[in-house]
Amino acid sequence: MTDIVVLEFCGEPLALTREQLDEARDRAREMLPAPQEAIAPSPEQLVDAKALAALTSLPASWLEEQARRGTVPSLQLGKYRRFNVAESLAAIRKLGRAP
Repeated sequence: MTDIVVLEFCGEPLALTREQLDEARDRAREMLPAPQEAIAPSPEQLVDAKALAALTSLPASWLEEQARRGTVPSLQLGKYRRFNVAESLAAIRKLGRAP
């Protein structure tokens, strides 16, 4: 007996043999672009608050506020604020230490 896999597709049941399912999966993978892996910024790279927030798991709004206060170093370039990754991480670590 052949294995049959039943799936829901567009709200309708779909029955495929295991071989048909594998072939369909392979065709789909060939048609779709490969997933992009996240690239971590280099320590000297300048990033915005959103990128630094993703790197540190801190809210971007908190990082912006700390930059305005001067506790996390940043560069103000016109209307844009950028953070040097290495300097910002060092300052954040320093903030996290008990006095």
